Amino acid sequence: MNGFYFNERQYQVAQNYQEMSAWQLGMVFWLVGVEKMPVQITRYLILIILITGKWDRLCLLWMLLGPSHRPNTRPARFLSRIFWPEIVNDPDREELLYLTEFVFTNELQLTDQKFPTIRIGLRKLYGPTAQLRSLTFSQFYNAETFFFLYTRTKDFKWLTHLAAVLYLPYGETWTKEDDPGFDDRVKLCQKLKAWQLLYIFIFYDGCHSYLHAKYPKIFPKPSTDQTTSKKPNPREIRDNWRVHIRAAIAKEYVNLPHVDQGKLYNVLDHLQYSIEEAKRIRDEAEKIKNKK
Repeated sequence: MNGFYFNERQYQVAQNYQEMSAWQLGMVFWLVGVEKMPVQITRYLILIILITGKWDRLCLLWMLLGPSHRPNTRPARFLSRIFWPEIVNDPDREELLYLTEFVFTNELQLTDQKFPTIRIGLRKLYGPTAQLRSLTFSQFYNAETFFFLYTRTKDFKWLTHLAAVLYLPYGETWTKEDDPGFDDRVKLCQKLKAWQLLYIFIFYDGCHSYLHAKYPKIFPKPSTDQTTSKKPNPREIRDNWRVHIRAAIAKEYVNLPHVDQGKLYNVLDHLQYSIEEAKRIRDEAEKIKNKK
């Protein structure tokens, strides 16, 4: 949490997605998706949402949007100032907007599950736990495909597919036999609102980054062209780790436990250990060969 003083009052503000509540996340994603709202107004409203405590939000809303020279203004007059141009020209208020910067950057750090369930009409879908710990390896493998398709095309169609992989109708008791069918789940997830799909993407992206940092042997960083400083292609990143997976399953590490339906972290732990052990054996063999 970060804090600031405004008009002799202290406020606490969430400074990353981990510190935000489910309500705050939902409201922020909804505001970001409102295309016709002026950016400056959006940022002021996001700042108010990030404040912890309902009463503090109301107090800050009054001081930000209400006229400072007439503190006893009637509510009707107060509400009429929400879109008054004066509020975007006040330097004291402008200084507070830096607290909303993390919402508009690409540094996504959400790994805690804020929406373990999502209701669509009368149906209730159950999502993965924090850091994707409840996911099977098969789910993760498929989710990566749709995640990279969305990052490459920015087509929301792939987010509905990602949601259909991650959110299931039967919670943790779900089995392959209970699956109503992937296509049916995609049709169901097409009814999700844009902010819900954005949340699923941000949550998965945070977990995706966490897994890449935790298992560097499985998810090696792709080489970059130093002459052009070109960013690596998302497909290259995906294919890079899938080479390890295919090799592990097909050749060197045939004792990988129940790969398809095995728990994601169990498979990745075993795979990383196998890769490190295989490298150690190769290095020792190379040393013995050089001594001869």
